[in-house]
Amino acid sequence: MWQPQGIYANLLLKSSTIFSGAGAVRGLSNFPGSRFAILYGSGAGSDLLDSIRLVLKDRSLLFLPKKTLGEPTLEEARAYLRSLEEFHPDVIFAIGGGSLMDMAKLCRILYEFPYWTGGSVLAPGLAFKTRFVAMPTLPGSGAEASSAAVYTEGESKNKRFFVHQGLIPDVVLLDPGLLSGLPRQTLALGACDILGHVVESFVSVHAHALTREICAQALSITRSLWDNTAALEEDEGRLRLLYASYLGGVAQNHCLVGITHALAHQIAGDGYSHARAVGLLLPFGIEANRCHGDTDALYARLAVMANFPDFAAFWSFILDITAPLRAQDQGRIWKLLENKTRNFDFFRDLSMDAGGKGNPVPLERGWILESMRRWQEEHLYV
Repeated sequence: MWQPQGIYANLLLKSSTIFSGAGAVRGLSNFPGSRFAILYGSGAGSDLLDSIRLVLKDRSLLFLPKKTLGEPTLEEARAYLRSLEEFHPDVIFAIGGGSLMDMAKLCRILYEFPYWTGGSVLAPGLAFKTRFVAMPTLPGSGAEASSAAVYTEGESKNKRFFVHQGLIPDVVLLDPGLLSGLPRQTLALGACDILGHVVESFVSVHAHALTREICAQALSITRSLWDNTAALEEDEGRLRLLYASYLGGVAQNHCLVGITHALAHQIAGDGYSHARAVGLLLPFGIEANRCHGDTDALYARLAVMANFPDFAAFWSFILDITAPLRAQDQGRIWKLLENKTRNFDFFRDLSMDAGGKGNPVPLERGWILESMRRWQEEHLYV
């Protein structure tokens, strides 16, 4: 199967068929698959699983619960292989948050290409035989739109990425009922994750007119929901948040984001969830990049396209939505990063991080240290 690569100025990578709204799973009723391996997390309640059994009553189903928390490892994914090999699925169906979807993607890779041992190398001309369905139960990660499988490696817990366009789901199911009852803090973390994707994607070196329209729409939706949080108590509001999450995933998958994500990936093994780290570091990432070329003008353009009156209003929104995280952290994340900057490997890993490849400024040691120094002097305890 042909997969265009490197023509980022003129294309948008493969998109999925989307079923949205209450009972979205009914969209699978005539889906071309007979053997569904269903990997699910804690967000998939018994009512949803019963609905799946009803919709797919004429198919063979294998339910596989995720047994661990956090980002998956290759060892954890391999634990599912025996069940998959005995069942012979033709559809992999992932229901959960970003880490669950990453686990499902790893399982799919290992099931179809058992010789893969990790890393980023798999011949791009190879095509998957199984189909892939994704149903997010949390907003923010954008994994339902991503061609990356993210996993942690060894004792270091460093994040690694495997990217193949065949990992973009064939079908995405967006059901607002799955967000019902989630704590406000969880929704706020999801919103921070969405904002990290769209803000960094908009100024990415790989951005173009269409991806910027996508970013602006996702930002506008997120801002409108945060101005009217009561909307999140209704299916319509929760569905709009899922739309924003999906659009943010499409944008980051194309544009490769920047310094906020690259730094967040370096502290994955230090007790910071990805969404929390992004929320803490996004204001820094914006301010660091504003000093480069026309990036400041791009932020102002994003603000206007997303229906803010100006950049100042956009900046105030970013500071407000991340303020609870920054107040709780009290500078701990900066002490951690400062300690890490004493290790040369930190800058090597940062410069090689796939999550930072879209940053408008190359992730070089001198620029990073100066940006961090300036931020800490001006904002650390704001």
